[in-house]
Amino acid sequence: MKTKLFLFLILLSVWSCKPNSLDTKGLKGKVKSLTTNAYEVDEYDEYETGDLLSSVVLEFDEDGYLKKQTNYDQNEDMTGYSEYTYTDGICTAWYHYSKDSELESSRETIFENGEPVRVEYNEKSSHPKDKFEFDGNKIVYEVLYDEDGDKKSSSRYTYNDDDLLVKSVVKGRDYSHKVESEWSDDGLELSNKFKSTDFQVKYTYEYDEDNHCVKMTRKFDGEKEITKYKYLEYDEEGNWTKRLISVDGEPSFIEEREIEYY
Repeated sequence: MKTKLFLFLILLSVWSCKPNSLDTKGLKGKVKSLTTNAYEVDEYDEYETGDLLSSVVLEFDEDGYLKKQTNYDQNEDMTGYSEYTYTDGICTAWYHYSKDSELESSRETIFENGEPVRVEYNEKSSHPKDKFEFDGNKIVYEVLYDEDGDKKSSSRYTYNDDDLLVKSVVKGRDYSHKVESEWSDDGLELSNKFKSTDFQVKYTYEYDEDNHCVKMTRKFDGEKEITKYKYLEYDEEGNWTKRLISVDGEPSFIEEREIEYY
């Protein structure tokens, strides 16, 4: 459940980002690629890396938008990747592939005569009864039907003045969920709340003057978990290249980043 929720939140965050992807991640300069390696904390020194846990490689276009994310496990084997397409700064398509490069899920806005007309999921054409409403290139409302023509779900999306998603409400036949996000003027996510018929979880984020996240608070089913970030090394652009992550006061793991610029 946590993995699926994390992927869902990521997809929401990239679906509409007017401040570009570099802004929302607090990155400086014209970043071309960003490799983040997560390591265990050394048994004897909390600032030294132990065994590799996982790796993520992000690739950005020259306008600063995320175009590809590739994930690797502790053995440096690829576990899957996602690709994104933008239209006038709005993410209008994403595709998620398995480690064998098989398409697992996708969402694509279909254009006719330069105007968005519908959304297709997992490479399947929309049902003739499906309804879609757009504000520019952003989808704001949709009603989906199953193959028998019965209503399957309805979704409504709300954005701020920077075209960042601030609320999505999805209602299905046997489920419903709502996601609400708050953003800073710099395009940094300040909070994210997910509420469904089964559970709810809220994340809040605090940043330093360099737009680096220093604290994340997670509230889930009445329990609170606090994650803190201590920055150890930076590059010449002012982007961090090494940080220690502690959960509830205990060192959890270390992240190191390799950054390539245009």
